[in-house]
Amino acid sequence: MPLEADNLTNLEAGDEMLLYQRSGPPYYGRDSGVKAGVMAYSIKDREAKPVAEDVTAWGATADRKHVLAQLSSKEIKYFEVGAASKSPSEDTKTVSLAGLVTTRVPAAEWREIFAEVWRRYRDYFYVENMHGYDWQKLRAKYEPLLEFVAPGRTSTTSSPK
Repeated sequence: MPLEADNLTNLEAGDEMLLYQRSGPPYYGRDSGVKAGVMAYSIKDREAKPVAEDVTAWGATADRKHVLAQLSSKEIKYFEVGAASKSPSEDTKTVSLAGLVTTRVPAAEWREIFAEVWRRYRDYFYVENMHGYDWQKLRAKYEPLLEFVAPGRTSTTSSPK
């Protein structure tokens, strides 16, 4: 792609467009001073145009013709990609999540998180012998404690006065 060198991430390839995020580099553990934006590069026209500006998160539809983006103002907007000569502020729809319902089973999530973290340490610990710990036994020891994890549970111990 004949694009200028920049901080480009999150490439989404479609039939007619390439979507990507353009932002500044982070430095010293801080975010960049440059606000992130979603760009669309037309393969046919060989030209990049902005889709959404000042985004904190975004995702494209399966056909790469629309983008759902959360702006830094916490608004969530729906953008059409490749609309003829429209600026990002035109022809967008604000999306309300007020009636959004989701099914979550926190206990299942915690079990999965435990398994993923345990597996990551098992596979990528920096020394093969894990400092002599039996990783299988450690999992067997701590995994049963998951049944005692509950949302909103607080400690029953009181602090010293």
